Amino acid sequence: MGDRVIGRPAGKTDYNRRLRAFELYAAGIKKSDIALELGVTRPSIGNWAKKDNWDDRLAGIVNRAEEAINSAVGNEIADTLLRLRSQMSQRIKELEQLCQPSNSPNVRLAAIKHWLTLAGITRAIPNPADPTTPKSLELIEDLLHGKVEDLPLTKNEEAAQQRENGTLVEDRRLD
Repeated sequence: MGDRVIGRPAGKTDYNRRLRAFELYAAGIKKSDIALELGVTRPSIGNWAKKDNWDDRLAGIVNRAEEAINSAVGNEIADTLLRLRSQMSQRIKELEQLCQPSNSPNVRLAAIKHWLTLAGITRAIPNPADPTTPKSLELIEDLLHGKVEDLPLTKNEEAAQQRENGTLVEDRRLD
């Protein structure tokens, strides 16, 4: 006797229908509903899923999508961090300029307060009621809590102010 084939003879594969079945499966549709939608039997859908490795394909698609999202989010975070670092660097330069000795104590103390605020520090100085706390630290503590009025001007600041007002009397001795 000749070679006998058991089962149905292989028919022409409908790749478009199989692709549509996978698309429906990837969209979360149950295999029995896919069979009804495409007019095939439920076992046919199961066979297609097995032969075409639907679960592995779907896992690969999900992994690639997650990688793309992570890459996009990672790039966005990296760009944001770079921008923030640049802004912080500029801000630090500005604050360093304000803390120069050529500026008035009020300006320097305000800059120090701003530094501390940016750092999230609300209480950076020991208790001013403690007798061991230096007076300069008490000034900063008072500044943090808005207690500093106008500090006395330095001699250079006083001279500059008098020059602006036209009240400066310069000592011009002849040698």
